[in-house]
Amino acid sequence: MLEELKRWYRIVLVKISQDLTEEEREELLFYCKDHIQKGLSSNFSVGVQIFDRLEKANVISWEKLDFLTEFLGAIKRQNLVTMLTAFELTRELMIYVLKRQDSQPPMTSSTASVGLHLAEMVNHVQDGVYLPAQGVIKAILKSQQRASNVLDVIRRKALPKAKETEPNTFALLVAIAAEIVLLVFDENQKQEKYALDVAIELADHLEKKVANYGSWKEFCRFVGERHNGYFCEPVAEPAPDSSWQSVLTDLVGKMKEVFFSY
Repeated sequence: MLEELKRWYRIVLVKISQDLTEEEREELLFYCKDHIQKGLSSNFSVGVQIFDRLEKANVISWEKLDFLTEFLGAIKRQNLVTMLTAFELTRELMIYVLKRQDSQPPMTSSTASVGLHLAEMVNHVQDGVYLPAQGVIKAILKSQQRASNVLDVIRRKALPKAKETEPNTFALLVAIAAEIVLLVFDENQKQEKYALDVAIELADHLEKKVANYGSWKEFCRFVGERHNGYFCEPVAEPAPDSSWQSVLTDLVGKMKEVFFSY
């Protein structure tokens, strides 16, 4: 499944490369000057060559796209930012499927955890909750409707009064979309390509809603906070007489005395 996803990542980079103007490629080279050895930039005539160098420098990858997203935002290429966001949504839907099947995908990106977080949340609640939506999803899928239509039907049934502008709503929509991909994967003898095609369609459909919540990165942070707020142990307050507090108090006192006296 990851190999199919990585191939789609390459296709997305090729599309972005083809859409960059010569001036934008020059701007990209300038933006990357800390990561591309001086003197080599003249060898890069197309965007994919720059992307390849950035991958070798571990600046971008299929799971780490902040650097490229920030550049495209800086040059006002929102259509290409949208393309990357749609890929990241696709990736998280597929990562969700892997996690729900008790597979632990190798993820290193700080923002690439939405799929893992949502899968853990669903795993936590599913044992105690009957999910009739799965039967509805299967029935609609068998009617040959587009997966995005299925998502809209489930949204109306499961979230009839939800506000479209709330990040909670979007998180639930992503979870529903991921369940659709999981069911498609299970119902089609684990055909990875078909599941990826469905994930791509759903991601394109969902991406249009990301702007309601600020940015993809902000949404990732929101889901991470909700996940960690439930699953992670709170950090205990240090004891009042702990040694580090004494040291810090002394340090502050000396700073006030030397630099910031009243």
